[in-house]
Amino acid sequence: MADKVHLPFLGGSDDSAAEATTLRGLCLSCKELLRKLTKSLDEAQAHRAREQLPRLNIWASNVGILESGRRSLEFKLEFMPDISILMRLLLQALERDLLKVGKPSLPPALLSRGLKSVGNRPY
Repeated sequence: MADKVHLPFLGGSDDSAAEATTLRGLCLSCKELLRKLTKSLDEAQAHRAREQLPRLNIWASNVGILESGRRSLEFKLEFMPDISILMRLLLQALERDLLKVGKPSLPPALLSRGLKSVGNRPY
């Protein structure tokens, strides 16, 4: 089954690292970061985060990213690695941006959660 796709440039070989790099794992991480942002920011920024959380939920439901088995997006993209990689990179970018918003005083290198780079671009 295609629940866990190994991408060598993302690093990590243990199960927890592999789960963190699945589309489902990345989406869940983004949802959790948005939830935290709704409680930790000033009211105007928290309001924006509250507006985005339902949008992320609707998108996740529409594409099936949180589904399992044959209904999952990971399964549907099993033979389309380019699209799978693109989705993964987009979710990683969202996750990185949400981390930056939540911790603006930290340098970007600390916010990347140890993700490896692709070429000269940090992903």
